[in-house]
Amino acid sequence: METTTKLNAAETQLATAIRLFFEDGDGIAIHTLTRAAHEILDQMCARKKLTRSVMYEGLKHVKPELRKKVMDKVNEARNYFKHAGQDLEETLSWNPKVSEYFIWDATSLHRQLVGVQRTPEIIIYSIAFGFAFIMTICGLKRMVRRPVLIYCCPTQSPNWA
Repeated sequence: METTTKLNAAETQLATAIRLFFEDGDGIAIHTLTRAAHEILDQMCARKKLTRSVMYEGLKHVKPELRKKVMDKVNEARNYFKHAGQDLEETLSWNPKVSEYFIWDATSLHRQLVGVQRTPEIIIYSIAFGFAFIMTICGLKRMVRRPVLIYCCPTQSPNWA
């Protein structure tokens, strides 16, 4: 039997999602792990009266009558991957790139909760996402995954090279 905390569970889920992301792993697994961690971290921030997720804070600026529709769309992939639903033959078209923003938001929530980052994957992703954001503003290509990771921690995991 193992004992864990909600924070440890979220850190583990998020670190695993980030490793999969940098390894060009399965998008569904990345999204599912990311959203699970994101939900825990967002709820922890809410209970500690800290700033909530970008999604939650942004929802405050949506007309009240449209909030459910917006949230249903935002949570569509998460719910599809998590629940069987009514129609087992139903298909879903989704954009895996959305996971990158949820990972970033989860790393921001995590930073609020713990202060100094102590999880290497979270530190590396925060740096890489910031770098990618600057590249995007400058009109360069999207996030380069493996080279950033190898540069940041060449000995962290040999199979990442």
